[in-house]
Amino acid sequence: MRNFRKLISEYSSISGKAFGAGSGAARVFSVSLYGPDNSELYIRSTPFNENGPYTFTGLPNGKYVLRVGTRGDIGIGPHPSTRTVTCSGEAIKNVNFELK
Repeated sequence: MRNFRKLISEYSSISGKAFGAGSGAARVFSVSLYGPDNSELYIRSTPFNENGPYTFTGLPNGKYVLRVGTRGDIGIGPHPSTRTVTCSGEAIKNVNFELK
């Protein structure tokens, strides 16, 4: 019989939100995910929803880079625009991006 506890711990999730003075425009920004253990290997993107949060689930353990692009046409950008996190079988929360 499989050890389901071990199986579950081999995957992680990353979540966070947009906040700050520009967070009202969060829905026009997306978070792009790269990795694991390769900051140039694009996995997928997800937009911030209208309230600012985002989530990536089902991620194998490893080091990931999250990037939010800038939008010069609206004069709002992310600070920082890049975050790095290491997943090790648990939920990584509060990987937030300030929009200003």
